[in-house]
Amino acid sequence: MADGVQGDFAELGVWRGNAAAVLAKFAVTANRQLFLFDTYEGFAKTDLTGIDSEKDSDFNNTSIALVKKTMGEYDWNC
Repeated sequence: MADGVQGDFAELGVWRGNAAAVLAKFAVTANRQLFLFDTYEGFAKTDLTGIDSEKDSDFNNTSIALVKKTMGEYDWNC
């Protein structure tokens, strides 16, 4: 924002919404929208190979409801 870059915000990989809460506040302040992308279910075992093959349960302890709760009053802009 300090450099004058135009456009909305996006986060890929939201997990529990902590960073999304910060981004949402900045988005509202700058009159922009925030787009959040996540499976909200963790990774499918078939999508993980090699070093990540045993991480199918990582990041699955979340939900859209939890993210909205974490974001608080700014969830409406996402």
